[in-house]
Amino acid sequence: MSTLQRANETQNLDLRCHHLAFARAAGPQNGKEWRELSSTLAATMLACCDDVLSTLPVGDSGTWVCRLTEMLPTLVWLYSNKSVFSDDERRTIAQWLVTTAERLRHHIWKTEKVNQEHRWPFEILRHLTAFHAAVISEGLRERTLSLVSEAYAAYRVEPLADSFAIATAEVEGALRVHFGDPDAKRVVIERTVEAHRQKAKLFADAGSGLVAAAIYHEATKAAESLS
Repeated sequence: MSTLQRANETQNLDLRCHHLAFARAAGPQNGKEWRELSSTLAATMLACCDDVLSTLPVGDSGTWVCRLTEMLPTLVWLYSNKSVFSDDERRTIAQWLVTTAERLRHHIWKTEKVNQEHRWPFEILRHLTAFHAAVISEGLRERTLSLVSEAYAAYRVEPLADSFAIATAEVEGALRVHFGDPDAKRVVIERTVEAHRQKAKLFADAGSGLVAAAIYHEATKAAESLS
């Protein structure tokens, strides 16, 4: 039985993605068959992501949604191929990414996981930079930056969540650059430095001056590297 036959016969979406990906990688890397396989694989992966969303349990700790985030790099990479997908199809997948981020933002997560509602949107929205900015409408840009800014605001008041604050600042900066915002560099520098300083203050207030000094030094290095 061929790999494509296995892909067509299985009802398991994860296995179907696996078989289709293998067939695509093993076959010719151009031509009609390759384009059709690329399109089928992307559609199957998108269906798999939608299945994750539709079965995401209330009170999840975040492990279930990892299936989706692990597939996104390949899914977005497939859709970014201009020989397979049109700009209209990329507009549709960009809309899907933002809608998915909003859906996860408002999902009811396991309560003891601090700021879990902000954990996933920036991980998803960072993939928008794979598409030409022209396919991302102004409305989508506003919704995207709103979600990422909201995540940063939540993480910045949690000093031990500085890595998430820095990550969201970096994602927001990359998105703003992609969208042509002239203030992008200023925003990411200010927020990265602020995240380091918040953490340093926590240690300084606890009497750990040496640790605080090291973190302040990290803040200075971060500002210099980004400027």
